[in-house]
Amino acid sequence: MGKIYKGWELIKAIADGEIKNGSRFNVHRTYSAIAVLEDRILHFEDGSKRILTTDDLLIYTFELIEDEIDIDSIEEYKQEYTERCIDIAIRNKMNEILQAVKQIDKRVKKLEKKKYVRILHKMKLHK
Repeated sequence: MGKIYKGWELIKAIADGEIKNGSRFNVHRTYSAIAVLEDRILHFEDGSKRILTTDDLLIYTFELIEDEIDIDSIEEYKQEYTERCIDIAIRNKMNEILQAVKQIDKRVKKLEKKKYVRILHKMKLHK
């Protein structure tokens, strides 16, 4: 879990250079959203790139998303040297687990995308 900021704390941290460009935040509000800092501008990462307003900063809290592991960049373990049978079994199990994690990650990304599309659709209906 990353550090949680109130809006004014986040502005100060950005101004003091404590928050690096490209940092991402979970925005805690009525529904989950993600914001990203680009060139000292904080905007929602939902396709609209709507910039957060002063009101947004006053009412929401922001949780810094720690560096995430790029699951797709993890490669299967390959035999490099002669291995004992137990090492082969462990390697095979590690590769199975890796494949399961990658499948789950793909499913989560699909669900998040569907969720954002529904949210954007609802927002357009209310305007």
